[in-house]
Order: sequence, then structure tokens, then C-alpha cells
Amino acid sequence: MVQGRTAAGVSVVIEGAPGIGKTFLVREILASVAPGDAKVLHVAGEQGRRNDPFAVAGQLLTGEATGEDPGEAAFDHVDELCAGGPVVLCVDDAHYLDAASLTLLRRLAWASQSLPLALLISTRPAASREQLTMLIRQAQLRLWLPPMSRMMVERLVFDRTGRWPGPLLRRILGQAAGHPLFAGELLRAYASAGVLAEIGTDTIEARLELGLQATGLDELIRAQLRQLDEPTLDVLAAVAVWGTDIGVGDLAAMLFSPADGLDELIERAVSSGLIRREPAGTIGFAHDLFREAAYAGLPAPRRRAVHRRAARVLAAAGHSPSLVADHLLQAAQNDTDTSTDPALVTALHEAVAATRPYAPEVTADLLDDVAAISGPEISEPLLLQRVEALFLRGRGQSAETLIRQRITTVTDPAVAAQLQLTLIRSLMNRGETAAALAAIGQTTGIAGLPGATLRQLEAVRSWLLVLAGRAPPAAELDEMMARFAAAGDKDAQASVLSTIASVAFLSGHPDTALGLMRTREDLITSPDSFRSRSSALALPAMFELASSGPRAAQAAVDRARRLSADARAAWVDPFLGFVAGGVAFAAGDWDDAVAELDSALEVAEETSTGWISIPVGIRSYIDAHRGRPGPARARLESFRHRGLPLQFGHDRPGWAELAVLEAEGAIQAAGTLARTLWSAARSNPGPWAVDLAPDVTRIALAGMDRRLVGQIRDEVPALCPPDVSRLVHGMITADPEAIDAAAAEFAGTGRLAVEAFAREEAACAAAAHGERDRAAAALETALAGYRRMGAVPDRDRALARMRALGIRRGPREAHRDVDYGWASLTATEIRIAALVRDGLTNREIGSRLFVSPRTVQTHVSHILQKTGLRSRVEIARFAEA
Repeated sequence: MVQGRTAAGVSVVIEGAPGIGKTFLVREILASVAPGDAKVLHVAGEQGRRNDPFAVAGQLLTGEATGEDPGEAAFDHVDELCAGGPVVLCVDDAHYLDAASLTLLRRLAWASQSLPLALLISTRPAASREQLTMLIRQAQLRLWLPPMSRMMVERLVFDRTGRWPGPLLRRILGQAAGHPLFAGELLRAYASAGVLAEIGTDTIEARLELGLQATGLDELIRAQLRQLDEPTLDVLAAVAVWGTDIGVGDLAAMLFSPADGLDELIERAVSSGLIRREPAGTIGFAHDLFREAAYAGLPAPRRRAVHRRAARVLAAAGHSPSLVADHLLQAAQNDTDTSTDPALVTALHEAVAATRPYAPEVTADLLDDVAAISGPEISEPLLLQRVEALFLRGRGQSAETLIRQRITTVTDPAVAAQLQLTLIRSLMNRGETAAALAAIGQTTGIAGLPGATLRQLEAVRSWLLVLAGRAPPAAELDEMMARFAAAGDKDAQASVLSTIASVAFLSGHPDTALGLMRTREDLITSPDSFRSRSSALALPAMFELASSGPRAAQAAVDRARRLSADARAAWVDPFLGFVAGGVAFAAGDWDDAVAELDSALEVAEETSTGWISIPVGIRSYIDAHRGRPGPARARLESFRHRGLPLQFGHDRPGWAELAVLEAEGAIQAAGTLARTLWSAARSNPGPWAVDLAPDVTRIALAGMDRRLVGQIRDEVPALCPPDVSRLVHGMITADPEAIDAAAAEFAGTGRLAVEAFAREEAACAAAAHGERDRAAAALETALAGYRRMGAVPDRDRALARMRALGIRRGPREAHRDVDYGWASLTATEIRIAALVRDGLTNREIGSRLFVSPRTVQTHVSHILQKTGLRSRVEIARFAEA
């Protein structure tokens, strides 16, 4: 990447035990980057900053304006740097980072797939931290550093002393078991004791074995600590509790000492080898393990007192409430005084309020710490805040576990109801249908619930059944709607209308569904209500696609995105992305579909959204039709392995699997699956049959499965709209007139993907009837569509079928494909290139187009790939030209 051989970047995580050499390796890698070849950024996690939000952003944005959201500002800053060329971002000690910084790094790891960004992360294993585990999974490469070999330890001695170790010294260093820091400290201890001797020209040997009684590095460090005087230990205690490098002024405040009297004391600490002094004047431990040993050696009462002192110093200096709260939390651990510290309560509330708007990950961690301190004594409002923070940050299972543990102890009915509703929302979000239905049943059985709550639960249950493909009968929904209207409950009416509209849509009546959604809007009186910010925002665009085609659907998507932005309903974004991806897919703009779907699926992964069968199916189908069956199959296998549900009961992943089998030439297996899928479409009809029917028909005809062909012929009119039914009947009877009529209808509504497939069938039918000119014209239209979609296997299939029918294309120059350069860009890509030319960042472009910065970045990546350019600067230059 640095050498310019690829526009894409890479993300690498280096894992290893403390002191194994992660930082050394990172420094060696950075040293290999020649000056000027890349912009090199270096940030690091700090032990005392686990709850200080956006530590990475703060280090990246030194001297830069952050605006409201430091995470967004930091992401934009890296994006802008990448516009000028390759960037190497090194993140050391990621295990010390706050949760918001880890989320930012996950986004950068995702962006490195298309930005010239090398993200290099070092960390200790930390299985208990969900955000860190998710970051490690996100990385493209994962390296584990093993212990050093015996020869490597000997080389370490040579690098330190210029000589090779003798037999006794080798045996002594064997105690380190290949741990480089331990080996280095043993060597330093023996050098300090004056018991190393040079032998001959190239050997260094221990004259005797010291009685260190150190069976591990921590014991060796404690032995060094015992040799220090009390004032020096006070310095180490203050730095250990502070948790990161500390300035002389802050150290003086911690020690109740004037700053100008600390120089000699600091020098004594530095001479111990455990403390280092930076050129900027700050001091810190030479290695994290030294800090951990010094901290662990502090008596508990003293440790708590120093933490309280640190909190007061930080508060007086105006540091973030979360950092102050973190020290007070540490001070409260294992305290025999069970009374609540008022300062801790105040700091926690300030920290939660300060982090919730832009760093809810940190909010969740803070509340985790409160629970660890308070145990079952945590207040009920704070418990509710913790549960909601966990749910909003994609930690639904943790929220569910906490609710189940505490729900029986909650005395406030309002809090209990909110906890139970959050449990239901989390289960629904993760696609746990049976568990969610059970939770709804348990909740409705609670005595004394308000009527409005019961009606909402009833509406939620009906929607969940629709999602799971088990829609209640229309009469039941109508009766429910009548009861809600009689109660004057507009919110419940709006909720159930979404369900009734979806049932109409799934029954093949999208126009009716759109009318119901307009009625629903009239029932929503407040733009701040939950109904105005729910996932129902995505439904009108889905209905418009079935009713009027991609153009009207795209307008509905744009409107929904504006409403979502106005209502700050960011959690709806992945659902809007799924629908937008489906719209672009139907329009034949498959690059745009990939950008939308990849971005939305990434967000869905972060939020543990389980209803992803439709986008997974469409995304895998695109890969299969672009000649990438391997990635398509991997995505489908991952979906099945997770046991996620089929939205509306429609087997979109199975439809994509059919495309994979066809791409692999497995016609017999494809035929078997085609029969299974058509049977599923009969038992659970809906819009998916529109995409399924032409593919199943083509495979049935290729496999000469007369029985399946007959079933499709007889059943397709009841399952699909007239245009698709006409196409299928034309394919079965090889009727070019019928197929052309269907293709014209598809083109008229902007359904260019299915139009391309229809034109291929029209070409084959016309050729079979001897109409060569008509066949050639239809073939060129089909190939133009396939070129637009990047569907190379479909192009090859169409050409092969036509050659078998005796028709070949004309001279190659007359029909040269345009799949590279500016002429190959989609309308969206051209628009984004123009905005890049105008100097807008991804976030600014996203705000203007109402899409996420991730989606914009994917479009930028496609522009770079198609044009051969290397950076946004070059895009801007060429767009200007």
C-alpha cells in the first residue's frame, strides 16, 4: 500500500502477552516506512484512561477542531489525510482504550478496505471486552507473537552487550521462558549487581547466580521496588495510580509538594530503571508491567486514598467527568465503608450525561463499573440506564442477561415495564422470535399493566409474527385495529397499521399498503414520537418498489432518510440501507447496491441486528452473478451458521444459493434447489417470487425438468404480477413477443436488472424462430445491461446460448464494453466525484446525500477502482478536467 501498488489498505492486529515485544515489533515496522512515502500517525492506549471517551480521537486531533462528536471528527481527519496519499496509523496498547475509541477503530478498519490506510494495532488478549473482541474480528490480519526461541534470547544479549552469553548466563535467562522483557530485566539485574564478566573475545558470563527468588517477572520487579526509598516509592505510587504519563505540575499536586522541589526525587525514580522521563518533561513507567506491579503492591487503603487525590486533582484541572468518575470508582472498590460517596454519585451522573450523546459505549462501560461496585444495590433508574446503554451499543445479550437477573427485584412498576420492553426489543432485534414472543406473553400476564402498554404489546406481537412469516389473519388485524380506534389510542393504531400495510404488501397489493401508510402518517401527531422514528420509515420505499419501480422507490428512500436525519433516528439507517440496496439492485445499479448493502450490513453487525436475510441474499446474488461464487458462498454459510431467521419467511439466501450453483455449473444441484424454493414460494408467497420465478424457470428449462416447468406455468399467475408472469410464460413457450412485452414493461418502470435477463431470453426465443436481426438487437440490449451490472458470467452465458443458436456478434470494435474509466461510473458515483472535487469530506457528502459516510467511502473506492486513480486528490483533479 505504501509503495502504491494498491489503492486499498489493510488492518492488522498484533496480539501477545505483556512484554512479549509487541511495541518493539510495531516500531520496527514503522521504521521500515521511508520518510515521505506515507503519513505516519501513532497513538496509544493508556492504563488510566479506560473510561475517558475518545482517547484516540484526542490524540489524532491535537490542535484540530472536534465539533460535537470527536469520533466523527477523527474519522473525517483520517479520511482527509488519506486523500493526499497513504497513511499508516499505529495504535499501541489497544486493550487500554475506551469503548468509544475501539468503535472508532472498527470503523477505520472497515474503511481501510478501500482507503490507502494501514491500521496497525497491538493489544493484549482481552476476551472479556466485547468491543475489543469485535475490533480484532474486524481486522483483516491477526498475528500472535510467541515467546522467543533460545537463539533469539542469545541474540538479545548480544544486542545489549555486544557479546554472546556463556552457559551459566544462558541457564539463568532460561527462567524467562522466552519472554523478552523478563530476559532483559534479568540481564539488567545481573549487570547492576556487577556479577557479569567478559570472557574471551565474544562471551559474557555470570560469575555466580544471584538469589533473586524470582520465579516470574512480577517477582523480579517487586524485588527492585523493595530496594527503593520511601519518597521514591511515593512517586511511583502517584504515577501508578494516575495511570498514564504525568506532568510535573500534576505530580506535585498528587504529592502535596512544590513542583520546583521534585527534580532530585524524579531523577532517583528514573535511575531505578522503572520510570522514564520524556523530552516534553512528563514522566511515566518504562513498561506497563512495571506500573502494574507497583500498583498491585500498594496497600488497599493507600491505593484508595491516592485515587481520591487523583480525582480531586483532575476535577480541579477541568478534566472530563468520566475520568474523575473512573478514579472514584477505583477508590470505592473493596472499601469496607459501605456508605455511598456523594462525590462518586455526582461524578457518575455527570459522566453518564456527558458521554451518552456521542460515546454511549463509554456510558455502558461506566454503568458496568457502577454495577460492579454496587452489586444488587444499584438504583433502579441507574439499572434502566445501564440496560438501555447496553442495548443501544449492540450488546443486547448482555442487556437481556442483566434484565433477567434483576427484573424480580425491581419495585417500581414503570421501571419494570421499561426493562421488559427493552428485553422484548432486544430479542426482536436479534431475530430471537420464539424468545421474544414468550417475553411478550409473560409481560401481558403482569397484573395491573396500563391499557396502552397492553395494546402496544399486542401490536408488537402482530408485527413480529409478520416478520417471521406467520402473519395473523386479516380479520384478526382488522378487529385489533377497531379496538384500538375505540380506545382512542392513536399510537397503537399507527403501530398496527404498519403491520396491516405489510400484510397487504406481502399479499401482492403494494398500492393498498401505500395508502395505509399515508393513513398511518395522519395518526402521528408528534415528530418526536417513537412511531416517527421507527423502522417503519423504510416501509414506504419497499412498497413503492413493488408498486411503481426503482425511481419512485428511490424518491421514497430519500424522503425517509431526510426524516430520519431530522428525527436523529440513526438506528433506522441500516434498514434504510437495506431497502436502498434493494432499489439499486432492481435498477441494475449493482455498484450502488453493493455500497448500500455493505455499509448497512456492517452497521447491522455492530448493533446485533438479526433481520438480514434479504440484504445477505441480494449481496450474495450479486457476487454470484459477478463471477465470485466463493465470497457469495462464504457469506451464505456465515448466515446459516448464525441461525438467523428468514425475514417474512422468504428464503432470499436460498435464492442466492441457486445463483451460486448456476455460476458453478452445478445444474443438477441447482435443479433440486429450484424445486425446493418454488415449493417454498407456493407456501409462503410474496415479492421474493418476482425475483425467484425467472431464475427457477431458466434452471428448470436448462435441466429439462418438465414437471417443475409445468408447475411454474400453472402457478406463476397467482404468485407474480402480470409482467413477470408474461415473462415466465414467454420463456416456457419461447415466445419472443411475450418476452419483449414484459421487457418493455420492466424498462418502463426502471427495473433494468430483470429487463436485462428478459432481453437475453427474448434474444434466444427470436433466434429459435429464425429472427436473427431481432435476436441480435435483443442480445445487445441484454449485454449492455449485464455490462452495467458487472454480470460477466451472465454475459458469457448469453453469448454461449446465442452461439449455440447460430448467432454471433459483429466485429469486436463495434461493441467494445465500457467497463473502465469515467464512462463506466454510475450516476451516483459521478455525483460523488463532483462533490469530492468541491472539497467535501465523506461525512459532508453523506449529509448532503442522506447516506452514511461508510456508503460514500464505498462509492469512492469504486471510483478509484474503475478509473485507476490512487487518491481523492486525483479524483478531484480529473473531475475538474
